[in-house]
Amino acid sequence: MHHLSSSVLFAFVVAAVPEPSIISVKYTGNGCPRNAASYSTSTLDPSSNLIKLIHYLNEFTPVYGAGIALRDGQKQCLATVDIVVDAAYKLRVNNFGTNVNGYVRLAYLGHDLRITANYTFTTDTSVQVSLKTTVMCSHEKIDGADTSLQSTSQSIVRGPWNGRFTGSAPVVGNKVGVESSCGGGTLQAILKADINARGEGTGGGWVGNPAPSEDDWGFMADIEVLTC
Repeated sequence: MHHLSSSVLFAFVVAAVPEPSIISVKYTGNGCPRNAASYSTSTLDPSSNLIKLIHYLNEFTPVYGAGIALRDGQKQCLATVDIVVDAAYKLRVNNFGTNVNGYVRLAYLGHDLRITANYTFTTDTSVQVSLKTTVMCSHEKIDGADTSLQSTSQSIVRGPWNGRFTGSAPVVGNKVGVESSCGGGTLQAILKADINARGEGTGGGWVGNPAPSEDDWGFMADIEVLTC
């Protein structure tokens, strides 16, 4: 007859991390007029407990030049995302920065495009993040100075430049992304592209309207699911 020893091994079943659900997304701003913005999410990655949230903006390329209004050199979109998760969990956004894919024509040296993505939860009580600016000059990427402490990702494309670009603003130091309350909340993302034309040739840069393939932009950030 076999007897169990006093040391018994117990098998623990780890509960699966729940997938967050997006209830609604609203877009406002000159960079996301009616029917010109949409979004998608990936499924939850069980190895990292995160999903990817991507905003697609179909009329976001800023333009400048002779005869073009200054306001057209800046595009901005406010995305308001209501997102929920099980009450035992919370969400963290922008812990790894934001990936941006876009298009710009910058005619001269001294002209640049600054891309910004700022994230907040309306119920946020978290430590904000510090992100490093990624500067892209022609085909090079150079790490610039740290921004001040804020939940902001930023990239700069420096002219002359003509075409598509992909950039990322990585997190620096031990800072963390913006966190929701337990159960989720309302995430606000301010997405912005701003042309700054200095020095020679301020009258040039763009002829005609952007083609459809030149006006499509994408902003992608990770949303992590954390225990409360």
